[in-house]
Amino acid sequence: MKKISILFFSLFLVLAFSGCTEEKSTESNGQTKLSDNGTEQTGNQNELPKEETIQEILQKGKNIESVEYDLVMYMNGNEVPTSTKVYDKGTKYRTEIDFPTGKQITIFDGQNSYKYNSDSDTYQKLSTAGEGAILFDDALGQALNDSSINEIGKETINGTETRVLEFNFSNTNVKEGKTKLWVSEETGIPIKIEFETSSGTFTMEFKNHKLNNVSDALFEVPEEKIINP
Repeated sequence: MKKISILFFSLFLVLAFSGCTEEKSTESNGQTKLSDNGTEQTGNQNELPKEETIQEILQKGKNIESVEYDLVMYMNGNEVPTSTKVYDKGTKYRTEIDFPTGKQITIFDGQNSYKYNSDSDTYQKLSTAGEGAILFDDALGQALNDSSINEIGKETINGTETRVLEFNFSNTNVKEGKTKLWVSEETGIPIKIEFETSSGTFTMEFKNHKLNNVSDALFEVPEEKIINP
């Protein structure tokens, strides 16, 4: 009797295991599955994640605390013969431009702009406070707030997958009309921007990005070295 009981119990385990296997097989085919509460659900478990909206991508860029990058500029397709390094953190920025005659350093500390003179080791306070500067935060903010923004495609630039946008960009150096902006799908930061000026089509490419590692010391200007206009 005990052997018969053991036999029936073993058969029950085999049938129960077979039922579980069949249920799992049905789930893996994406036809029917049971949730934790026992309700029936349908759907394919191998579905690709939903593509981010352009607003979500731009917001990722806005959330970046600081960025350092090399800036390459083109006027009507011809590269401008300068080497430019930019440090951007919140409302502050620092540009270092190498001209054939020497390096020009400009600092905006969030309130005032200064141009550094290496010969006299002084900082000339400028009458304009960052006017006309084209920076990450400004471009991203305007794109996010433009209800007429239009996504016109995708493009790979220097190995980076980007989404290409058209929006209305307001800047003292930009003529009225649509501005094109290429933003990284991964980080949301601008990779390239193109707009019309009084001299023609101006293009800026942002390369060799380093994120969230910009020191506040780069925007400090010693009070005793400031020369007022």
